[in-house]
Formats: sequence, structure tokens, C-alpha cells
Amino acid sequence: SLLRSRSTPLVVTQHQDLRSSRYRFLARAVLRRASAVVVPSRAHLALSQELEGFENKTEVIPFGIDESRWAELPRRPLDAPPKALFIGRLVKFKGLDVLLRALERVPDLRLDIVGVGPEGPRLKTLTQALALADRVKFFGEYPDDDLPRRMAEADFLVLPSVTVDEMFGLVVLEAMAAGRPVITTAVPTGVREVNQPGETGLEVPVHDVRSLAEALDTLARDPFKREKMGDAGRARVEKFFTRQLMAERHIALYERVI
Repeated sequence: SLLRSRSTPLVVTQHQDLRSSRYRFLARAVLRRASAVVVPSRAHLALSQELEGFENKTEVIPFGIDESRWAELPRRPLDAPPKALFIGRLVKFKGLDVLLRALERVPDLRLDIVGVGPEGPRLKTLTQALALADRVKFFGEYPDDDLPRRMAEADFLVLPSVTVDEMFGLVVLEAMAAGRPVITTAVPTGVREVNQPGETGLEVPVHDVRSLAEALDTLARDPFKREKMGDAGRARVEKFFTRQLMAERHIALYERVI
């Protein structure tokens, strides 16, 4: 019906290319019909094959979050044992096996893992094999309303993704809004447009256990760096990545299209 309603402007938001070719012709037809196409990052547009030929009507509007939900989280005491946090699906592209092997090299650091997925049993076995069971805690699936409590008990967030399946990483924004620095990998996606290495956190090469261990150790040992980066992260979210800003950018686009 959308294709028939030529008099009605159409704006499409594209989150990722269709994996199946079965509906690709329909996706192309909808994109041709659209007055504008919204993507969350410049990298998203660069990686998408589906959007080839539609670049001139593509608008980058980053995802936004409700920053107020994370604004009041207190920092952990300076004398508390340092703790890192991972939140996400336990799937291969998240790179949790790399994180566990890096953690093995940072003996004073603890790690909370929040999430479920098919890699869970293998990761728990690897945790035992690396003698990390006393420093790694698996929380399983966690209600969304309780995630700020998990964030409050951590000093920084790690997103060790190893493929471009990690297109943006909303959890990075949430950690930054909570005043926590982040460690991310150099996957060529929107993640690199969120975390600013050296300012809001650290960035390491993909699949690099040694570099990730060094980054973990850097943040584990330096609470003042964590505080400075955390403040910068919160300011960056408030400037570029709030839900309010996302809504305003969409409304401005709709007005231009109309």
C-alpha cells in the first residue's frame, strides 16, 4: 500500500541490510519510493550494500537515549576492587572469549557479564579453564529496569566486538551517560562514532588480546583517568546522543520532506 500511495511522503529508517535475498527486490522498491532514508551513523551508510545508489537521500540521525535514567549513578569508592562490565548477547561477534583471555592478564580486575546467548556454556567453560571463576560473575538475563544497578557496581564498560555485526552499541551510550569510560574495538561501524579514544574511553584493535589487556589494566589502575573520561562521556551523550535530540532531528527531516 505504501508503494501505491504516491501522494504520501515516505521516510524509511534502515537498521541493517536484509540477510535474505528473498525480499531484496521489495526493499529496493521501498527505498526508491522513499523521500528520505535514515541511518544511525556514517559508517552504517558506508557498509550498507542495500543503500548503494540512495546516498543522496540518506540522512544520518544517531540513536539517542534517555540520559536522565543514568545521570545520578554514583561512582564506586576509590578503594573498591576495580570491576569491568559487559552487557549484551552472548554471541560470537561480541568477542567475549577475547575479553576473558585479556582479563587473565590483569589479575586485580573483576568482570561482571550480563546477558544470555548461545555462547554462554562455552564462555563459562573458558572461564573455568583460565582459572577466572573467582573474578568473573555471569548474571544471565537481567530486567532492563535493573541495568542501572549493574552499571553502578562497575567502574567501566567493555564492548570487545570482533565483527561489523556490532553496528552501533547503544550500551556504550548508556555507560557514557552513567559517567563510565568505555573500552571498544576498532570495528569500522558506528561504535567508532560514539566512543572517542583518549577522551571518553579507549579503543583497541580487533581480536588483540594483549592490547585489550593493556587497556583493561590502564583503567583498572587509574581512578582519576576513569573519572575524567567518564565526565567527558556524559558530556558527549548530552551534546549528541539524547532521545530529545534524536526526536528533534527526525521532526526537522519530516518538515523538510513535507
